[in-house]
Amino acid sequence: MIRSLKAKFTLAFGTLTVVLFLALGMFLVNAKTEELSQDISTSTQNFASLTVSKVMENYTAYLEPGNFLPFSREISGILRKNEDVPNISITSYSGVILYDSIQEKIERYSDGLRTVTDQETSDRIQSNKSSVLYQNGRILYLKVDENKNVSYVDFNEKSVESPALTDRVVDIIVPYQNAYAVSYTVSYELMDERLREAKIQIGVIAGIGTLLTLMISFMLAVSITNPLKALTEGALRIASGDFGTQVIAKTKDEIGVLAETFNQMAKDLAASLEVKLYKERVTKELELASKIQNDLLPKGRLDLESLDVTGGLHPATEIGGDAFDFIQMDDGDHLIYLGDVSGHGVPAGIISSIANGLLYALRGETDLKEIASRINSVIQKKSSNTMFMTMALTEWNEKDKTLKYVNLGHLPLLYYDAENKKVMEIHLPGMALGLADELKNLQEQVLNLKPNDIVIMYSDGIPEARDAKNEQYGMQRLKRITQQAGDDLLTAEAIKNALFSDVMQFIGDQDHLDDITLVVMKRKG
Repeated sequence: MIRSLKAKFTLAFGTLTVVLFLALGMFLVNAKTEELSQDISTSTQNFASLTVSKVMENYTAYLEPGNFLPFSREISGILRKNEDVPNISITSYSGVILYDSIQEKIERYSDGLRTVTDQETSDRIQSNKSSVLYQNGRILYLKVDENKNVSYVDFNEKSVESPALTDRVVDIIVPYQNAYAVSYTVSYELMDERLREAKIQIGVIAGIGTLLTLMISFMLAVSITNPLKALTEGALRIASGDFGTQVIAKTKDEIGVLAETFNQMAKDLAASLEVKLYKERVTKELELASKIQNDLLPKGRLDLESLDVTGGLHPATEIGGDAFDFIQMDDGDHLIYLGDVSGHGVPAGIISSIANGLLYALRGETDLKEIASRINSVIQKKSSNTMFMTMALTEWNEKDKTLKYVNLGHLPLLYYDAENKKVMEIHLPGMALGLADELKNLQEQVLNLKPNDIVIMYSDGIPEARDAKNEQYGMQRLKRITQQAGDDLLTAEAIKNALFSDVMQFIGDQDHLDDITLVVMKRKG
């Protein structure tokens, strides 16, 4: 049994390093294998579809009249464009092999007719779809819809499971004008060679890294064990209640810093216990405040006869400054809004909650400008001069199928015109709530929503979101995703999920610095 801390330390780090290098090496090789396999599968399929016409044009121009040498030269030029396709063959619809680059490298085959005897290959040749044979024996046919999207089917055009990333292609057969078929043989020799080189490099790096780790871990173990003894003795004295214990720090490195920290810990232990209790109380209160704020948001979507409305919020902190709601007014219309308070935390959350409560209190008012004016009056008087709130405020009239819109210093609405399949920004002038006693230049616009039209309200946390490279998400990307969602006739809930998913994927592991809020309205078709 190993009792020495130095030996344990060295053994543990050495073992960990070996395991990490092996795991990392396997991961990198597997990832590279998947990447290269998928690249070869995709590139060869694209190569086949793009060159089949050129191959048959050369066949008609040269080989069919009997000019083998120029035809062979042209085919060699085509194959040089993709190193993963070393050979091709041309077969007639009836299964007669008209050309095979393997057998006819120098001269044309002249020993009689060659025919395809395999029934599966005959089926692929006579199909009107391109097909792919994999090394595991699967034969998949490529079905292309009117939007150029490719899906996999079997010979009877039934949908089948897509191939795995590591599935290797044997050959690709592409039909041509229901009279011929061109077969492209796929080779993985170059990929296998690259993977072998990568494995050797990873092995060398792993060996060097392991040796260095063993040496460094041994030296570290020696420098740590002696000071640890002193720290252990001091910890035992503190455990007995002697908070006056001090450990002598002989070095200025991390061990010395640890000893000094240990000494300070002994002095501040009693005070830290009190701080811990205070922190736990504040955390609990923040969690409660966050729950209260979440309870103010709609519990689901608003589903009217002609309008589907949904929304969502991802706060940057426990308490956010964004808010949205769907409020039924006394006259039957629905007030739909999205607001964004400057800053974050508890102050911003309080202002947004006040605004939400005021909107509920003003359900009997029918004039959006008047509603905005009253909310502004309260926020301006009850908040500091540095606090303000922007808001996109709308009112949906179910009877007239119209949406009234007032902008209070907020970002423009995004409007998807289903008839023209176009996304546009709707800009209106307007001041943010709480900046002045009176709202100036306030205008109201009425939108007549047609079936499948979409209106999106959003906070600046979406276009200003940043990725690991510190690049902004931006309006162009937001409009592009909206365009795609509108063209695909997605529901309001699906559109919201698509936008949130794209933003979060863009941000990745980065902390978003602002609340991300979204409201989607879609006129039912």
